[in-house]
Amino acid sequence: MRSFEIPRTNDPKIDASLTRIQQLLQDAFKRPLADVENLVKDVTLSTGDVRVAHGLNQVPTGWIIVKANSGANIYTVTPSDEPQKYINLRATAAITASLIFF
Repeated sequence: MRSFEIPRTNDPKIDASLTRIQQLLQDAFKRPLADVENLVKDVTLSTGDVRVAHGLNQVPTGWIIVKANSGANIYTVTPSDEPQKYINLRATAAITASLIFF
């Protein structure tokens, strides 16, 4: 990973905040996606609702497809009865995918 430099403002409070942001970003970029806590592997979806446990303990904002065995689109239509734990997903065709929920 390339490191990056942050600008300095000569204001100690702003510089301290920028340094902390730089540290957080560098730590985040070192972490491989495979180590993400909310990675759900090998979810098999089709054109009907499939209930998927997302592991967030809150309503998800979205998801990122990190692996898929087809080009089908994944989407949600029917709200979950327990949205803090589960999301109902559908696909435009059969697909097995790994997803990161956020």
